[in-house]
Amino acid sequence: FSRRSCSIKRQDWLHKLKACMVGVTSKRHFRTFQRTKLLVEIRSTNKLEQKVLEDTSKRPILEGIIQKSIEALKSIADVSVSLQSLMQRLTVRRMSLMKRMPLLPKRRSALGPAIHETIRLSSFIRSNRFALPSHLT
Repeated sequence: FSRRSCSIKRQDWLHKLKACMVGVTSKRHFRTFQRTKLLVEIRSTNKLEQKVLEDTSKRPILEGIIQKSIEALKSIADVSVSLQSLMQRLTVRRMSLMKRMPLLPKRRSALGPAIHETIRLSSFIRSNRFALPSHLT
């Protein structure tokens, strides 16, 4: 009996398989198969719809972020250009100021003694001629 039931089950399974391939199935099988197929399609459609809604809700945010980053990049470029021009202007200004600035005085020894020092020094040399070396007199 068990062998027979196994063979019947196997034949029934083969029959259902062949019927599915041909497209002729029992009403019950067709309903369950069609229902599961429809449920799978509905789930996938719902997921796609939800994804589209999420994408469209994110789109303005993403567009805003992209727009802000583009504006920031433009402003950075403008700032770098303006900084370069500012540095050039400052360099030109510094050079012109340096050209107008009077020269630094040379060392005191190169200039020679000042007027008040000359008088004192000459009087000192006259009064103490014997104490100084010969090259200073």
